Amino acid sequence: MIAKLPGFLLKRYYSAERLRNEVLFEISPERPLMFSLGTFVPMFSAIFTVTNLTTLTWKVLDFTTEIQAWGETFMTARANLRPEPIKAKTIGSIFAQCYLNEFQVNRLTEHRKTDSVAPLTIDIDALFESKIGVVAFNSRIASRRADITGSTDNAQSMRLK
Repeated sequence: MIAKLPGFLLKRYYSAERLRNEVLFEISPERPLMFSLGTFVPMFSAIFTVTNLTTLTWKVLDFTTEIQAWGETFMTARANLRPEPIKAKTIGSIFAQCYLNEFQVNRLTEHRKTDSVAPLTIDIDALFESKIGVVAFNSRIASRRADITGSTDNAQSMRLK
């Protein structure tokens, strides 16, 4: 029972509101959101930063992002690789990616030609684990632009018929 006491006290100290204010999600300033259309398999990739202002170390169990553009859910990207635990009072990084289907590639190509790529809204759903147990985090990052690199000519010519 004494071994569980610190976790119990921490759980009372870190309310849901406090955790929302002390575990912050953002897009990495060094690497923007990226749509790579010229690769053999077109993909979306992004690096997210997690600022941990708590005294807890967080293990990332799940990290999923839902990207919305043009007024609809455009894709879902996940962190396929498990990042290092995010230690207390530090900033951690999480890499998320998604392979694009033909519809998504066509939509991005169409908007790239008119140079009217809509701002993206990103909804983050994450499950982190620490001494206080498993905690679900939900966050929204609004009005971000993405870079679209590569030409679809390569991707179009390599597509299987």
